[in-house]
Amino acid sequence: MYKTIIRPVVLYGSEVWCLTANGEKVLRIWERKVLRVIFGAICVAGYWRGRTNVEVRQLYGELDIVTEIKTGRLRWLGHVERMSEERAVKRLYQNTPEGSRSVGIPRLRWMEELREDQRGMGVKN
Repeated sequence: MYKTIIRPVVLYGSEVWCLTANGEKVLRIWERKVLRVIFGAICVAGYWRGRTNVEVRQLYGELDIVTEIKTGRLRWLGHVERMSEERAVKRLYQNTPEGSRSVGIPRLRWMEELREDQRGMGVKN
């Protein structure tokens, strides 16, 4: 139920998200909470206890939600790269925004996050 209903709803449109470190943390915590409820507690020597994060991860056996978002972004980038030049999405992707950015620590742009994802996942090309 989690893989077929809940997760796709949460990941809808995630290919274009720019996640902060706090956003990644919140998503990972949310996923562990949901999986912990689904898998339930276990009885050990007559006492009930909740499952640890390692146990939940082993039982689920799939990529975590943040890794799924990052692979989805890379998949979407490949799709955009293969698009024809006259498509609006391709023109927006190739366009450079004009103007100046706000003062302070700048937020990451989508392409900057993709470069970090590529480095983190070991994608060379």
